[in-house]
Amino acid sequence: MAGIRVEVDREVCQSSGYCVHTAPQVFALDAEGIVALHSGGELTGGPIEVTAGQAELVDRAAWDCPAAAITITAAESSPS
Repeated sequence: MAGIRVEVDREVCQSSGYCVHTAPQVFALDAEGIVALHSGGELTGGPIEVTAGQAELVDRAAWDCPAAAITITAAESSPS
């Protein structure tokens, strides 16, 4: 899987935590128990780019999300 961007709809999130369990290096629960994304030492709703090594786990986390709160899109390529 090539480079991807991931975003969490924090309004839709049901805090099931499946994504945190599946890809803890990308997802975390914030102080309110809502899923967020790790970005530069902070938590955000995204979008963030994930490494190729994380892409498969992020894809699995999105499929496992009961609220369908995780959106994955192709990372923008820079022109050559």
